[in-house]
Amino acid sequence: MKLANVSWGWTPIPEDMPHGDSLIRIADQIRELGFEGVDYLGTPEALDEFFTEEACRALGDHSRSIGLEPNVFVFQDASWNDACSEKREDSVRHFEKAAQAAKWIGCRIVSTLVPMPCGATPWKFNPAAPAIKQGYHMPADYCYQKDWDTLMDSYRKCLAIAKRYGLRMSVECFPIP
Repeated sequence: MKLANVSWGWTPIPEDMPHGDSLIRIADQIRELGFEGVDYLGTPEALDEFFTEEACRALGDHSRSIGLEPNVFVFQDASWNDACSEKREDSVRHFEKAAQAAKWIGCRIVSTLVPMPCGATPWKFNPAAPAIKQGYHMPADYCYQKDWDTLMDSYRKCLAIAKRYGLRMSVECFPIP
């Protein structure tokens, strides 16, 4: 068993890193704390601009050279069940970029997050409460079965992509807006 950490504990996404920082520097800090595994995170923007083959291979090679095993590449997107088919297809296209980045880095798993129900708007029950609880206002015409079918169609496409790259796919069960 290896104890792992996530790179976004240091910076939320690569494109938001402070000047002079890097995922390689962050990997060093994670390893210095005694962790033996690491997960990396990418958004559509990061996959288009940051996670090149050269950058991914360098990150994976460096991680392994310091005894830090790359575990999961998490693709952060929320359009899997969007009513717009173009947005869903863009998510699938970026998921494929995430799978490629995961493969280049040496991760075994590519992951994504659960979207909110299609058309829902979030609201907080009591923002002053010690544990923030979030709910959703659902549109009047919301159809659970249609939303579920749309989501599963997107995830099936992603699973096929993950398999083509020799990766496992996981879904992290906390919704993102």
